[in-house]
Amino acid sequence: TLDGDAQAGEEVYTSACIVCHGPDARGNEQLRAPPLVGQSDWYLAAQVEKYRKGWRGAHPEDTWGATMYAQSQIYDDTAILNALAYIQSLQ
Repeated sequence: TLDGDAQAGEEVYTSACIVCHGPDARGNEQLRAPPLVGQSDWYLAAQVEKYRKGWRGAHPEDTWGATMYAQSQIYDDTAILNALAYIQSLQ
């Protein structure tokens, strides 16, 4: 439902997201990284925005969320939309 360039998003995904969420975006339970495939792009965008604003991952005891908080600060809106388009292409 969101507009993004899946081809450009693959570069973002493989440079940042793949480490925790895996090559197929199915997540990694040991890293507490949830699966991204099967989720709506608007939902994932809303979660990234919550990390960006510090509503998630900013609490000192949230060591797992701290990684997402940090990653959400690196990429701009276009890069996020592109990564989400790439994730949607994996479904």
